[in-house]
Amino acid sequence: MADQEDKGVLIIYTGGTIGCVPSDPKDPSSPLVVAPWDEVSAQIPSLQLLKNDYPIDAESFEKPIDSTNMRPEFWQHMAEVIAENYDQYNGFVILHGTDTMVYTASALSFMLENLSKPVIITGAQLPIVGRPRNDGEQNLITAIMIANGPFYKLPVVPEVCIFFRDKLLRGNRARKISASGYAGFGSPNYPALGEGGEHIVINEALLRKVSDQPLQVRRRLDTGVINFSIFPGVQDGKLLQQVVLLEGLKAMVLQTYGTGNAPTEENFLDVIESATRKDLVVLDVTQCSEGAVELGTYETSIALLDRGVVGAADITPEAAMCKLMVLLGNEDLSKADINRLVQQNLAGEQSLSVVETKYKEETISLEKEKRRHRLPGVDIPGGWNPEDLKKAVLRLRNVELKTPADAPIEISVFLNISSDDALNTNSVNYAGVFKRQGKQVGNTLVFDITKATQKVLRPNQRLPITIAIDEHPEHKLKWKQAELVLHLVDWERAV
Repeated sequence: MADQEDKGVLIIYTGGTIGCVPSDPKDPSSPLVVAPWDEVSAQIPSLQLLKNDYPIDAESFEKPIDSTNMRPEFWQHMAEVIAENYDQYNGFVILHGTDTMVYTASALSFMLENLSKPVIITGAQLPIVGRPRNDGEQNLITAIMIANGPFYKLPVVPEVCIFFRDKLLRGNRARKISASGYAGFGSPNYPALGEGGEHIVINEALLRKVSDQPLQVRRRLDTGVINFSIFPGVQDGKLLQQVVLLEGLKAMVLQTYGTGNAPTEENFLDVIESATRKDLVVLDVTQCSEGAVELGTYETSIALLDRGVVGAADITPEAAMCKLMVLLGNEDLSKADINRLVQQNLAGEQSLSVVETKYKEETISLEKEKRRHRLPGVDIPGGWNPEDLKKAVLRLRNVELKTPADAPIEISVFLNISSDDALNTNSVNYAGVFKRQGKQVGNTLVFDITKATQKVLRPNQRLPITIAIDEHPEHKLKWKQAELVLHLVDWERAV
């Protein structure tokens, strides 16, 4: 038992299968309806036992709902209840239907900034009342115990989580994987934070840090977001064009193939470009259950980069939707701000933060006598360790590349050298030589310079980059904007 004063747990009852009963009390096979909390809680003997040890209070929706009827207004209400009772309890348990559980978990993870207490969401595939065999009671009791961790000598879990079956999952990493199985949820791209078998075990190394800042609730949401999954046949652009023209639309989660790939037909790409030009945020998320978007890896994703699409690593489509709602709800953020923040890890929702640093915008042309150019150093963000740098990419935008048909241009990249330094390919500053054929290049050139960047770049450092082309007299490289893109692990930025 914990030494500190035990404040117990507050249950927020929204409804869902866990609280359902037959609509006709005399007919167990009649359609299920959501029952009031008092009727449900009276049927849970183990809940009464826990109440002997510490307070377990409950606040119910005035009219409990099936989770298919979940709305952002209800997320705001849940966040308000948590904020108003934040100092009175050690943790919070939200009882929720399974159909939209991951949306609620994701939304609350972005709305409850600087969280230092557990918010555990759970539910059931079978109702508790009248069902001797059910999963709801164990889900609820274990969720309460995790929410009141100090009493059971468990670590504090300062996150919005889903507990289901035996797994404690980060809420904005979870996905519903079964419509009927007890193991209804999984976390394809992040390990479970804990397990609830014979003993409750929490993996502290995977938890976010307990915040020492006051809880901040981001109450304002903007639902002008749509989820659009591409498919063979979308290439003519007609359907997508109608979506882009929807009134009130401000952002789109574009579910693409593989690591972020999409059709390269002009009809399709023209619609994407028209969307970003009219200030829509277009976020590329993979259709795959596992893996991440890596814009620029393939030519088919470079075309999206050229048209203003951004990627968010391995975020789930549900978390992407909710993240955009919260960011769009912040009236102080511009589209550029949202494009930047949506690529960064704000609440543990993605494994990597994609951090873009832009060099001075100017037209540079390498040809004839001028074969090299030095991009003056720009400040690189801090708050990360050298081992956190997993990938570094140099992008050149608005590119013109001239090469003869039989001779690809060789582009060499050097980091942190002076304008008059020799171009020493044996130096640690040498990032590599990249061969490109003019007819194969779009508007953006992408160079993977990870190995050299890991050796020479440190946080809060200015990084000049020198770009040189070979001596072929007909070769020409021209660009307007250079960007350094870092993929950082364990790097978070608050909104």
